[in-house]
Formats: sequence, C-alpha cells, structure tokens
Amino acid sequence: VARTSVVSKAALRVSADGIVSIVHHGEEYWVISGHRPPYFAADGDGGGENIGTLGSTDADKMCVGTSPFAGKMSPGQFVCRGTYRFGLDNDGDLTLWNEIRPGELVLSWAAGIPPSERNVAELRPDGNFVVYRNDLGSAPRTSLWSSNTMQIFRDEDPAPAFFLRLAADGTVDIAADDTAGIAPSASNATVWELPKSVCKAATAAPKGDRHIYPVDGTPVSNVAFSSCYVPTWQRGPELWQHLRDQFQPDLWLWLGDNAYSDGTDMQYKRNKYDQARNDAYYAEYGPVAMGIPVTGTWDDHDWGSDNIGGSYRCKLGSQNEFVHHFSVPKSDPRHPDQGAAQQRGIYSASMFQDPLTSAPGIHVVNLDARFHRDPTYPEVGTCRGAASDLLGEAQWTWLEEELQKTAEILVVTSGIQVLPPTNQYDGGLDEYCSYDGPGNTFDRSVRQLGETSAWKGGDDNWLESWGEFPQARARLLRLVQKYMNRGRFKQVVFLAGNQHWGEIMAKKMPTDDDLGPERIFYEVTASGIENWRDHPWRNSNRVRLRSADMQGDALFHNECKFPFAFRGTTYDDCTTEDHPGGSSEGRAWCALTTTLDSDPYKWGFCLEEHEELVARDRQTATGTTCSDDYHHTCDVRAVYGGIRVDWQARTMTLNVFLKEKKNKKVRLASSVEVDIDAPHVRTKAPSATAEPSAGPTPAHACENASAELTAGPWENYWDDRGVVFDVTVLAQDADVHVHGLDLHLKGSVDTTIVVYTRPGNHVGYETSYSGWTPVGTYSVISNDSEALTTFDFGDKVVKIMAGTTQAFYVLQTNDDNILYGRKGATVQDTNIQISKATVIEGNEVPFLGTPYYGYSFSGGVRYKRCSRSTPAPTRSKAPSPPSPPPTKNRCKKDLALSTGFDGTSQELSGYGILFDVTVKKKTDVRIEGFRINADYLETHILDVYTRPGTHLGFENSSAGWESLGRYYLRGGGAGAPTELLLDRKIILDAGARQAFYIVQLNGDGVFWYPSNGKKIGDVAEKGKFLSLRVGTAKQGWCCPPFLEQNVKGTVFSGTILHSKCKAYIPCVDDPAWRWKGAESDTCQSWLTKKNKKKNCKKWDKDGRLVKNYCVQTCDHCGATRCSDEDTFYYNDIKKEKNSCKKFVTDSKKCEKIDDLGRVVKEFCRKKCKFCEEIAV
Repeated sequence: VARTSVVSKAALRVSADGIVSIVHHGEEYWVISGHRPPYFAADGDGGGENIGTLGSTDADKMCVGTSPFAGKMSPGQFVCRGTYRFGLDNDGDLTLWNEIRPGELVLSWAAGIPPSERNVAELRPDGNFVVYRNDLGSAPRTSLWSSNTMQIFRDEDPAPAFFLRLAADGTVDIAADDTAGIAPSASNATVWELPKSVCKAATAAPKGDRHIYPVDGTPVSNVAFSSCYVPTWQRGPELWQHLRDQFQPDLWLWLGDNAYSDGTDMQYKRNKYDQARNDAYYAEYGPVAMGIPVTGTWDDHDWGSDNIGGSYRCKLGSQNEFVHHFSVPKSDPRHPDQGAAQQRGIYSASMFQDPLTSAPGIHVVNLDARFHRDPTYPEVGTCRGAASDLLGEAQWTWLEEELQKTAEILVVTSGIQVLPPTNQYDGGLDEYCSYDGPGNTFDRSVRQLGETSAWKGGDDNWLESWGEFPQARARLLRLVQKYMNRGRFKQVVFLAGNQHWGEIMAKKMPTDDDLGPERIFYEVTASGIENWRDHPWRNSNRVRLRSADMQGDALFHNECKFPFAFRGTTYDDCTTEDHPGGSSEGRAWCALTTTLDSDPYKWGFCLEEHEELVARDRQTATGTTCSDDYHHTCDVRAVYGGIRVDWQARTMTLNVFLKEKKNKKVRLASSVEVDIDAPHVRTKAPSATAEPSAGPTPAHACENASAELTAGPWENYWDDRGVVFDVTVLAQDADVHVHGLDLHLKGSVDTTIVVYTRPGNHVGYETSYSGWTPVGTYSVISNDSEALTTFDFGDKVVKIMAGTTQAFYVLQTNDDNILYGRKGATVQDTNIQISKATVIEGNEVPFLGTPYYGYSFSGGVRYKRCSRSTPAPTRSKAPSPPSPPPTKNRCKKDLALSTGFDGTSQELSGYGILFDVTVKKKTDVRIEGFRINADYLETHILDVYTRPGTHLGFENSSAGWESLGRYYLRGGGAGAPTELLLDRKIILDAGARQAFYIVQLNGDGVFWYPSNGKKIGDVAEKGKFLSLRVGTAKQGWCCPPFLEQNVKGTVFSGTILHSKCKAYIPCVDDPAWRWKGAESDTCQSWLTKKNKKKNCKKWDKDGRLVKNYCVQTCDHCGATRCSDEDTFYYNDIKKEKNSCKKFVTDSKKCEKIDDLGRVVKEFCRKKCKFCEEIAV
C-alpha cells in the first residue's frame, strides 16, 4: 500500500502461523486534514507502528485493525471501514477488498452515545446503504436514512468517528478515534462478533409436507414446471387444479425463486420454504398431493438476494436449505452429510424412462447458475473479463459427463434464460463484466452462434440471462450441439424462470466444422405464480407464426400480425400484392400491425416458409396479452409450462398455460409441436423447374484494384442514427461498381448497419421505401471515431453507370453512433463525387426517422472502375415488345428552341424551374439537352426530372417523376449559356406533352423570368416541331426538390436542344399473337406450313389481318406495310365507293367490321393511320 511519495509505504504481511501484521516503511508520518491518522498495527513482534490511508480523501481510508493487533484471523474473517475490507478470504489468503458486499453491516457511533442510540449501517441488496438507530440485538430497527454512499463523521471534526479492532480471541470491538493514540473507553468497548453474525443458521426443523425426490428409471411422459412463486399472493387454486385435472404431469420442475427468502438468515429461508411447500392450494392440488416427484434448480431470491451470484456469503447454508426443501437424500453429493466432500452447488441430473420401451426417454439436467456465478456488472463486484462464468469448472466437467449419456430428449433447466441473444440494444457493452473489447472473445462468442448485435434480447440490461455471459452461453450451446450431433439425444429443450412471464423460443445453431450440422434448440419460459410483469420484452429467438423483416432490412425478427387489413382487403397470411411502399415484385410480405392503413410503415417482407424454424401448422397461439408476439404471454395472473411427449406418435409438444387476471380462468396460451425424430432444420424440397440462383456478376470488365474516396472526419462533427447521400460518377468513359462502405463511428461497439440504394438523387425519398432496394445488413465491430470502420457488401455490388447518380441510405439499428460533418460539403476524386448528406435522427426502423439536410457524409466509398455500359435512349411511354434498335439516321438535324437570355433585370434566379413542352403532330422529337442561364461562375449541381403530361399538380410531389441524372456544370454567369447534354435522351411521340424539372442542389442560380401576362400552361415560345409552355419556378434554397416555394407563371430562361425523328416501326412478329387463340399456333409455328403465302393474307376471328402481326414471317416489312390494300372493298362489293380511298371518310369507318369479318383499318392502313398506332 503506497501513497504518491515513494518514501512512505505500508506493507501487509501474514506470517506462517496466521498472524496478520501491517508494517510501516519510511521516515515520515502521513497527515490527513491536519490530523495524525489514528490507525496503528503491530508487526509479528507486537511493536506498534503508524500507518496511513489508501487514498487522498477521508472516504478512502483503509479499514485495518488497531494496536495491539496480533491475533489470528480465520478464513473469511476481516476488518472493515467505509468501502474497504482487509483480512483472510475463504482460501486463507490475505486479501484487500475495495467493496462491502450486500448484507454486510458496518457499525458506528461516537464516544459517549449509549448502546440504544448506536448506528448500524447495512448495505442492502439493491446497492443502497440503510442506517438504523439501534443495536444488532433489537428488532425492528428504526431507519434513519438511506443512500448509496456512507460517510459518518463527528459533528465537530472531519476525522473518522470510529475504528474497529480485532481482538486476539477473534472478536471485534469498536472505539472512538483519538489523535493522541488508541484508547478504548468503557462507553465504547462493547464487543460484537461481527464475522460470526453474517450467516445465521437455522435452528428449528422443517415443517409440514415433504417433496418426493425423483428416482432414475421412473416412466415420464408429461413434465410441468414454473417459477417465481409467492404463495401468499395467490387468489385461488385454479392453476393447481388445472395442472392436476387437465395436464396431469408425471414430474414437476421448479425453475427458481421457488420461495422468496432473501438474506443471510437460514431460519428465515427455511420458514419460507415451509410456507411454499405447505400452502393450502399447493398441498391439496400440487405435486405432493399428486404423488409425483419434484426437482429443479434455484435462482437469486431463493439462493441469496436479488441478482446476487458467487459473492453471496452463505453459500453452503443456502444449499443445505435447498436440499431439505427438495428432500434430497443423504447419499446425494449435495447433502451436508457429505461433510468436506459436499458438492459446491445444487446442480443435478435425473434419467427418466420412455414408458413404452423402458429405454432412457427424458434426461433432465438441472444447472446451478448462482453458486459460482461471477459478477455481471462492475458495480456488483470485481470483473473477470473474458473469464466471466456462470457454472464453475467443476460443474462444466460434470455437465459434459451428463451430456454423454443417451436419451431421446434432453431437458436442461436454468434459473435464467439461455436462448435470448446478448442484449446490445442500447450499446454500452463495457457495462458487461464479460466484455473484453471489440473483436475479441465477447464478439466472437456472439457470432459463433450465428447472431450479431442486430439480435435483441430485450430493451435494456436489467433482466438477467445467459446472454450477459456470451462466452459461457456459447460454451453451453456448442457443447449441447456437439453431443446432439454425436447421437446422445434427438431433441433439446431448455427451461427457465425468472422473467415473470411465459414464452416459447427456437434457435438455429449454425453448422460448424468441429460440431457438425445445424440444429434447432427450443426453450420454454414459465415464470410467475400470481407474480407477473406487463412488459413487452423483445426477443429475436422467440417463435413466430410468420417472421418478417422491416421494409426489406433482411432482419427477420418481427412477428406478422394476422389477420391484417389493407386497402379494403383482409389477409390471414403473407401476400404478394402491392405493399405500402409500392410493388412487391412477387415477394411475400405482411403487416406488423392489424391496422396497416393507419400505420403504413409497419410492414416487412416475410421469411420464406421453409426457413421458419417452426411451421405455422405446428403452432397454437390463442392470442397475445401485453406483447406484440403470439408466443409471449405477459401481464397475466400466473403461468406454468408443460412438455407433453407422445411416445407412440413420436412427438413432443411444448406448452405455456396462463391464468387470466379477471376471471382466473386457466387456459392454453401457446404451444409448439416438434417431431422427436426430426433430423435437422426444415429444408425446402427442390423444384423441378427452379433455376439455379446466380449471384451478381459484373456486366463488364473492372479494374482489379479498388479505389476509395473518403470524406471526413470533419473538424466539427455530430453523431446520429443514419445518413443518406448520393454518389455520382464523374468519369464519362467508365462505370463504377461500389462494393463496400467505410463509416466513422463513435466508440468501439459491435454494431449493425443496414444499407439501401436507389437510382438518382436521395433527396425527397428519405422517408419512403419506394424505389429503394436493400443492399444488405452487416454486423461490424466499430473502431473509435478517428479510424474507419470498414464493411464489404459481400457478393453484391452496386453498379453506377457513367454520368449517373446513385443514392445510399445507411442506418445503424442498435445505436446512434454514425458520425457526420456540419459543413455540408461534397468531396470528389477523378471518378466519383459524394454529395451533401441528409442525417436521419431518432428511429431504428428504416425510413421512419426524421431527416435533416445540408450536412457532410463522414466515411468512405469503396469502388472499382469498370468499362462503360451506355444506356439506350428512354421513351416516356411504356416499352414496346423487343425490337431491333432504330437506325442511326432515325433522328437527325440538331435543333434548338430558345427563349433567349441576356442577363436583363427582368430575369430572376431561383432554386429551379418546371415547364412543359409539346410536340407537334406527325413528327417525333428527341430531347438532347438544354442550355441554361446559370448565375454564378462556379460548379452547379443540377438534377433533371421528367414525367409524361403536364407538371401542373405535381410541383410538390415526386410521384411519377423520373430522374434523367445529375450533372455538374461550370456556370458561365448571367447572359452566358451553360450547356447540359442529357446522358439519357428521351424520345417524345408526335403530339405528346412532356414535363421537365431542372433543379439546382447547391444554390439558387437557375434563371427564369416572368411570363409578361401569359397564364401558366400557355405557349411561351414556338419552334418548328416543339413548343415551350409557361411553367413554375422554385424560389430560394432550403429544401429537397419538389418541396420549395412555387412561383407560378414563369418561363424557363434557356434553350431546349432537340432533334427531329422519324417514326420507327419494328419488323418483328407480335409474340402475343395466336391463330384463333390456339396456344401452339404462333406466327412461326402456324405459318411454316406449305400454304404460308395464302395464310398470311387471312384474317382471324377478330378481323385482324395475319401479316400485320406476323410481319417478319410474312415478309411484310417493306413500304407496303403502311399502305392500303388495293384489293380491299368493304363487304367485298367491288365498287369505287367501297375502296379504301372512298370508303374511309373518318376514323369511325376505320373501326367498322364488314360482312366478311374484316376490320377496315387492318386493310386501309394508310387512310386509317394504322402504322402510327404501332410506331415506337
């Protein structure tokens, strides 16, 4: 023990005969607050020397003995003050503890205070000190105050008000301090045997009925169980009556908190056990009355106190009371009659028979997760890091021996849940004692089980489970998988209590090279007899009727809600109809709420049925209680569980029964049926027509080496839930394939990232799933904020063509640690540019957070440069059947329709401009681009959108608009044109009307001018083939596209670049045409007969001329294709007035059908403009 000066030190020493001494080394005394410390000790020769404190404050003084201090200390004895204890631990080693453990007492008073007014301070199990005014021998005590800290001083002096002395006979006395020396007075020399008073032994014998202890070889088919039992809270015998009359178990298992008997008084614990066993309802209807064996395990409240583990002082005393309660025989290693060989811990096992074959059927293994449990959190004890454990090595050795025994079904009981994942919902992993830093054994253990930080085991860290010890949890589950794959048992079920609710879980253990194939483990929690919680706790491993993700995030941890109503239709299963975000593209989805119309964001894609761990037809769910999950039973009066084995049918049914609060009725809440001989996880039967799936393959050659563009970390940055940004390919001669991202994340945590992408700009799409495609869900170990956290898209790439833009939506689902810059800056290299970012705040569900604009992405985009793939021109109408591309001469003669620009005062600059163009009849037009009057001599970032028809009514909505790309142009200033050539040309049909929207993303420099009296929609400028109409300007710059303020009646200031195009008629057969509807009679199959030439001139039952639809097979692609048939006469009356030239006087005549069944326009093609209908 040393202070800051290396001169003064104090050493602790235990001699060979057990004498403890504290020896001072150095020349100077330590001084605290002007006082010489009152602490003295003697070395082995009995000479007293001065010692000091451990720290610099009064609260840190070391609690040691006082002179003379030469007595022997027995193991477990100590002297203490404040938060320090020093003495011999249970192994006899000299130890200094920086804590007081729950249930221990600290005594204090000043000189002259009579014993009746002395203070007793106790550290309660909840971590608070309570100070009582009374002595140890009186009860009840009067509480003076409580706190989570305790410093007791004299009123007139900051020096300590007392010290403790360990006498040679092992007793402790208390004396006031005296700066002149140590001199106990008669008024404060009362002797207390403090170490001997911590654990109080039971003196009265157990009372009442005794449980029946199980015997190996007993036939068992039905097993029932529960936990968290408070007999005095029961309001009737209904649960026990249902158990006896309806379920009729062969065995009862208690899963912990079998009696609430917190504390160190073993007589109190014995009384509570007696009360539980002798309860009138339990005695009349329960396991003793039924004459069935009872076994199980314990949890914190029947072991020691709330959440306590191996630090509990009265271990063997508590174990002995458990042994008495469960009628454990004297020959059992747990029994106190075993003396020094008594097993440390109440773990046990029993083997029960299959009643049909008398072979081993159900093997019950009861784990003890308390006796050897290490601290979970630093505030409850000294952490052991990666070595943190629940069982202790002796129990692990015993468990592996038990797992090598052969049975049909393995049942493992644990006071706390096993299958819920390690809860990382709120981050803060360093709160776990077992956490040993990112990427080490904590994280590896989670991933070994096929889980990541995206898996939830609750909403906080205040309910205990094996998930708090991922290394131990992985060890347990992998050990079970190992022996299951060695054929020791066919199914495994974990049973747990503690939670005050019921639930059924299923977990897939992944295939492992060492352990063998994947397996399904089950768990049933049954907790709370008249003792409940109303908390809808999340659990990713809970059984679900159908599992769904959240809007395509590929995390199938959500429960589909059936039936659900949507747009007037009710669904009782997943559907492939359109979902609220748009087209389902054939993927099955469901609602996560029964009222999807009023909450349209709560939907997700369904997990394929063959991937569900439990098929829906093997489940029963009678309705949820306080939870959103069908197999989570909470906020009910009582819960018990059952395993019913049908040895003849070879099935096992897991059940949860509930007792309702109002009418006290006991009924089935949920159940799951399992085939005992089921081999592994459910598999999908191969389809004879299914094509092998192929991962994404590059469409063109890419460079081998990856490039990376990194933004940030910025000088000033914030952190939040998500970030959305765009990547634009600046290179005109290459495409880009993005294969990964890097993020700056705050802190070092295991985090889950979801990534979506969509073509074009992200702005305006931050709160809508429409158009976004999931890239994937990634679990990454984050570095600190100064280092990039890297993750790859795996077998996926996001392909971005030259000159185009792709948006990315990145969301952290388990925290808000994504860093972003405040600057609102863009970054670029020679290939790509990363845009300004939109920050997503406040929601882990994609597209439900609040967007904030104008920030900077802080991270990196990893990509490869690839050979260019040029997109074909885009038409505004729906695509026609496949056809050869138009000839290069189809569109020719570059044209320009200009509104003029001269930088006059009439022209105004704004955020953007919306306008319509109309094409004159008889001529198609291709829009090549624009010349824009841009205000500033700087780079302008422009997005161009288009939609068929008019922009009117769609100024503030992105619905129906199509992006034509993002462009980076150097502005020429007022009066100088800036040319914007579209990467994707758009062809407009003769007579069509098309809307355009040109918007600037980094300023308000797009020019427009007032219409000078013309109304919106009027023609502003006319050209030979094209007209520009008065439009709507967007003023200012503060918002995403479509959301800025409208200025109606304005004219685009610039030029529309366009070309005149001939109508193109593809020379291909119509793939949908069939002769008289016969499926086999296509153009090619039907016209291969000898009379092909004759058949081409026939017409079908609808009056359609065959060669008009089988143009390629009938060689009908020449000039005659659009001309009139000279041989056609209406009704076949060969008179001039019935010819095409004379008969077709208006469009109505074209639709007529003559007496021969012929449609006129099929033959009078030129007069009826038949070719214009099929031109593209």
